[in-house]
Amino acid sequence: YTCECPENTAGLNCEMWDNGDEFKQNFGFTGAVQEFVVPEGVTAVTIQTNGAQGGGSDSCVGGDNGPQDDGGLGGYARGKLAVEAGDILYVYVGGKGGVGTDEAQEGGWNGGGDGGEWGGGGGGATDVRLVADDLNSRVVVAGGGGGGNTGCPEHGAGGNGGGLDGEAG
Repeated sequence: YTCECPENTAGLNCEMWDNGDEFKQNFGFTGAVQEFVVPEGVTAVTIQTNGAQGGGSDSCVGGDNGPQDDGGLGGYARGKLAVEAGDILYVYVGGKGGVGTDEAQEGGWNGGGDGGEWGGGGGGATDVRLVADDLNSRVVVAGGGGGGNTGCPEHGAGGNGGGLDGEAG
């Protein structure tokens, strides 16, 4: 079968190829919901997601210390979903949290928590939904990482998102 990228996902945010019976499509961060339309002949998809990294933090002592890339890494989640041709899956790729400075920073797109003074914003989650804008229709979610904190006076790296065990919803 032939496959086409959904509208507005062409270029760097949409890569796909046909490897015999295996079809693969990658979605990158855009700051907006993206759609995947299930092609003819496909009855199941395996979904792999990575949450966004938390934002780093700038040093309050100035100088050449510069921003630290100390935000926690996003989590990973994978699942298999039964589908039918023509189904639409809504893909939300989380954004990286803002770099912490002497002002509060926004969290990453798709639910990253805001950072406080000198603390980076949390990374946004990456998820796939059956209904656009409906959190209850999520079928797989990878949490974002925590924002880093170069601190004044304490320092702490952001925690990584995710865990070892999932829970059926």
